[in-house]
Amino acid sequence: MIHDNRDMPPLPGFPPGLHFGFEMRGKRILYCYIRKNACSAFKRMITVRSPERAKLDGFSSRLKFLRRFHGVRDIRAEDYDHTIFVHRDPVERLVSVWRNKFVQRDGHDDVFASYAAVTGRDPARASFAEFLEVYMAHPLPELNLHLHPQATCLAAIRYSDALPLRDLHDHMVPIIGPKPAERFFRQPTNASAAPAGAAPEEARGRASEELWRHWTQTGTMPPPAAFLGPDDAALIRGIYAADCRMLARLQPAPALTPTTAAPA
Repeated sequence: MIHDNRDMPPLPGFPPGLHFGFEMRGKRILYCYIRKNACSAFKRMITVRSPERAKLDGFSSRLKFLRRFHGVRDIRAEDYDHTIFVHRDPVERLVSVWRNKFVQRDGHDDVFASYAAVTGRDPARASFAEFLEVYMAHPLPELNLHLHPQATCLAAIRYSDALPLRDLHDHMVPIIGPKPAERFFRQPTNASAAPAGAAPEEARGRASEELWRHWTQTGTMPPPAAFLGPDDAALIRGIYAADCRMLARLQPAPALTPTTAAPA
């Protein structure tokens, strides 16, 4: 899909998005960094393939390394063969944040700190229902960066490749080639199994501490749909109306021809 973001006014109150430039297969690629949209896979790919990768140990995170050696501030789409961002359904994305940060507790410190500061409540005792109805009721710019709309990360450019998170591997093959796509995008990050018999009402109202303990003991958690009440999807889409508008504007990309398809 293609997305022309040049005529979309920036949403007030949000920090500017991050863009990283890199080269693969002789192509110059610009990537828009959006949290919870396969960003871990992209961070790993860019750092592993970076000419500066020997310096990675001198940084406390891959993101800081990318900011230093691959960050792009003066964005000119015409300088790149591909301009990429990954998008996903806002309902899926919000539930993914909950499961990853509150249940798995993977890199959760900043999210927990934000939750406590914004709500005055203990994030360890929070349920998904409280997370949605209390924390997410605050203005989005006040929330942790993982909860900012996808649309706020985009620059005022035309993106040649607006890629859905679902089947991302298949969409990356024509861009970076089959071998790198297999290595970096075949296995989704932060995937987890679901225990049998997890009723939606039980999952939605259960404290994150309880779910986390179950996760550490069994390696399983309720599936995403189990956290959603009957009206939650509509509520989330209303919160992320900007993302819904962005997704509605996506346009089909030209079909690949034998001359543009990636080599085997």
